[in-house]
Amino acid sequence: MSPAQNSDTPAMQEREARITAALPAGVPAPGFRGARWVGDFHVLVLDEVDGRPPELPWRPDDLGLVVTALERLVRTATPCPVPDLPTAAESLVGQLPGSALELLEGDTLVHLDLRADNVLITAGGAVLVDWPHACVGPPWLDLLALLFEVDRLGEEDLAERVLTTSVLTRDVAPEVLTTVLDGFSEFFLGRAAQPAPPGLPTLRPFQRVQGEALVRWVQRRTARAVVTRPAQRG
Repeated sequence: MSPAQNSDTPAMQEREARITAALPAGVPAPGFRGARWVGDFHVLVLDEVDGRPPELPWRPDDLGLVVTALERLVRTATPCPVPDLPTAAESLVGQLPGSALELLEGDTLVHLDLRADNVLITAGGAVLVDWPHACVGPPWLDLLALLFEVDRLGEEDLAERVLTTSVLTRDVAPEVLTTVLDGFSEFFLGRAAQPAPPGLPTLRPFQRVQGEALVRWVQRRTARAVVTRPAQRG
């Protein structure tokens, strides 16, 4: 990465190098080999991963491998083994409403940027790549964030089925997940309204599409909650 491409990316890659170097064995991530500046470029070297991105639209088999990897991450990295990371709330302050931020307490290592292009499917399971945004938060946050894309680009109700069956989310109160989803819809739509960063012309359109999809998901969950809520007796 070079500042000539984007002024922010070298610092992000330096942060990723520090985080990746501190990941313990068992975390489903590429192994760290080294990092250094070479002229105007910051170079990060990781183990090669013999894998492929998940197929889109999301398929249940690929998604199952990623869910298994996230469950392994939670077992291996709770409490968080990487020092000096911000909390999820600190990372997202000013970007999510307070009602969502207050629900992000936890002591698990969180990737915080999971989607298909940050995952590789291998013969041994899923590997999570690109860690510059890692933080500390609740064990269910990465799975919920991954499902943003699954709900938008997967089978009907695939994301909801995962939420109700995964050990990471099935015992989390539905209103907690809906509040956080709603907070992230505001995050994506707010980002989409900003000017495009240098060298990333497709970022703002992606954020708009994802934000609008999250609004629709929140609306469906809210309507379902109203339908299933027990009637109050007078």
